[in-house]
Amino acid sequence: MSNSAAWPRWPNRSRLEASDTSERKSSYAGKYKHSPRHLKICWLDIFVELYEYITHSFTARFRYSTVIFLIGIGLGYFISVYKTTTVPRVAPIGFAHDLYPTPHTKAPSPEFQSTWSEDPYFLPPLSRKRLPVVPSYNIMSTDSKTLLLANDIVAQSPMTPLFIPFGRNHLMLQQTVLSYIAAGWPRSQIYIIDNTGTMDANLRGLLSNANPFHLDYNLYRGRYGVNIIRTPTLFSFAQLQNFMLSTAMNKGWTHFFWSHQDVVALSDEARRPYKSFYENVVSSLVSLYPTMNSAASKKEGKRWGLVWYSFDHLSLVNVAVSLDTDANIGAWDTFIPYYHTDCDYYERMRLNGFSILERRVGDIYDVANHVEDPEHAFFGGGRAPATKERGLGKERPWDEEEKLESRRYKMLKRELKGFMKTKNVAGKNRNTWQDELKGGKGEPWTYDSYGFDNAWWTTASVGRVIFQKKWGTLECQPSVAGKGLRRIWNSGEDFRSGRPNTIRYDDDEEYDPDHDDDLGYPYDEDDDDDDAENDFPSSEDDGVHDMEWDSGESGNLNAWGDTGLGMEPKSHDGSKSQPGIPSKASLNKRAVGSN
Repeated sequence: MSNSAAWPRWPNRSRLEASDTSERKSSYAGKYKHSPRHLKICWLDIFVELYEYITHSFTARFRYSTVIFLIGIGLGYFISVYKTTTVPRVAPIGFAHDLYPTPHTKAPSPEFQSTWSEDPYFLPPLSRKRLPVVPSYNIMSTDSKTLLLANDIVAQSPMTPLFIPFGRNHLMLQQTVLSYIAAGWPRSQIYIIDNTGTMDANLRGLLSNANPFHLDYNLYRGRYGVNIIRTPTLFSFAQLQNFMLSTAMNKGWTHFFWSHQDVVALSDEARRPYKSFYENVVSSLVSLYPTMNSAASKKEGKRWGLVWYSFDHLSLVNVAVSLDTDANIGAWDTFIPYYHTDCDYYERMRLNGFSILERRVGDIYDVANHVEDPEHAFFGGGRAPATKERGLGKERPWDEEEKLESRRYKMLKRELKGFMKTKNVAGKNRNTWQDELKGGKGEPWTYDSYGFDNAWWTTASVGRVIFQKKWGTLECQPSVAGKGLRRIWNSGEDFRSGRPNTIRYDDDEEYDPDHDDDLGYPYDEDDDDDDAENDFPSSEDDGVHDMEWDSGESGNLNAWGDTGLGMEPKSHDGSKSQPGIPSKASLNKRAVGSN
């Protein structure tokens, strides 16, 4: 038996004669659109050739053909699967960012990484022991009548979310956050907004303590147990306000609180019967909630848009006011990024019939300094800082509780009063805390401190130009100057003619942003009382007092406040402006960025 009879001849592609090749090409041309690929083995080719071979040599032993056919099908399928599953994944060109490329920080813990799976900008508290321990007399018991009533009335969880925007100087932020925790505010309901503009540098621990934009995520999320929300980039004050509104809307919140980062909250321990700062906040929320958005309050025109606790140092925001299509108040005007943006928003709210109330729930201090050891100062545990009189203090356990009106509390209150008085005396030391930290040069995403100050003031000055074009006046309450909602962007004065970059303040004073060397800020002097304690009268029943913000006497609007960027607007002498008061500061005395 010849070899051909013993085993069917298997044609070899590489050994085909010219005639065979042309014949095969012509046979394929009638069946397929593309000619066969001779350099690669395709399982389809194997299948076709096996099929043709079997049909033409059916007389051969059937088992041989069947075996070859099955082997061919299996081999073709294996090659097909292998090719599709081994194609290398190529990263986009130019993408070289590693989430943790730096040797300066340890690999993140599972807790740290798990937050990225849901929202990369929201970081909840870590699972660690909470310190310092809050005094029991500042913690609301679960059977408290105020808390039980609040749970029945307030249809929102969390009940009292508190935003604290942070821009610069973590020493001031630490003091503010600890003061609210010590005053009884639940840690889990405090949200620090990291608005430093340093991208993910703080998240990855790349900034030094001397960097003005440094924020220790592990300290606040771990030891203190609060939340942190990162902004995707640097926001202006108006954008921050819209960001907080948008966050509340997305969460379905009816209200939220927000606070400056240069204030200190303190319970009034001398008041009897004693109620903590936070308990008074919940009590005020309970009393205000029925008139917030009910149909009756809408019909009677008793809805309120904002509640200020010691002016706008701590504010309660009614989210539904911004969503009201009838009023059409809408968002904060981002074309007015800093100065006068609150004047614009508050005036639009007031002229649409929404009240701005004030209530006293405790002591809130507007300060430019920070205590030496905030944990001991507000909680009493640990080791007291050294003083000239008594030296280093004795260490005391955190759970060793003091009584109301302790010596520590009285010393802290006296120190905070001194801070507030120093900040408000001629306004000279009002904003020194902003420039306290000057390090971090060359660190990731860190803007030059001096350049930041220059750029901020230039941007703020342009916002004042836009405010005057919008309302036709620089008065913080345009209605006092005879302006109304119908006059917005239609004041009758053509700002496109004449000198569009020039603002007229008085008959003999002029401000021209084009002259950078002569750039000045005609803001009003601060008229805050030297006494740090709030002087609002309070009722005997709930310890709070309503006060509507009208044309100016009771409101005494803190028209600027902290911008949330660590840059509080200031006048030539550093003082804050108040509404309805003509400018008293002289012009062109302070160049942008000078200290």
